[in-house]
Amino acid sequence: AVLQPPPLAVAAQRGQPRCGVYVSSRFHGSPAARYSLPPMTRIIEVDGEKVPNLDALVRVISGKCDGENVRIKHLDLRGAPLMTCLRVDTKYWPTTEIKRVIGPRAP
Repeated sequence: AVLQPPPLAVAAQRGQPRCGVYVSSRFHGSPAARYSLPPMTRIIEVDGEKVPNLDALVRVISGKCDGENVRIKHLDLRGAPLMTCLRVDTKYWPTTEIKRVIGPRAP
C-alpha cells in the first residue's frame, strides 16, 4: 500500500481530524490488496497501539516479523471504524520509505 499523512483536502471535505495514516492506494498482490485494506481509509491503530502518524506506524510495523499477523483498525471516509487483519510479507513487500527532500537537486 502507499501510505501518507492524511491530505488536508480530504480532512477538510469530510470534517475529520488529520490524524492517523492515510491509505492512498494499494498494489495488486500486496498484503493490503490480499486482505482487503481499502484505499481512502485512515489507519489509526495497529495491534491495539495508536498510530497518530507515519513515524509511529513505521515503528510498530518494523517490529513485526515476516509472516506475522497484525490487526489494523482504520476509519472509512465517513469516520466509521473498521478492522482488517493481514499478514506481514517482508520478503516480497518490504517496508520502504520515500521522502521528499526540499532544496537543490544533487548533480
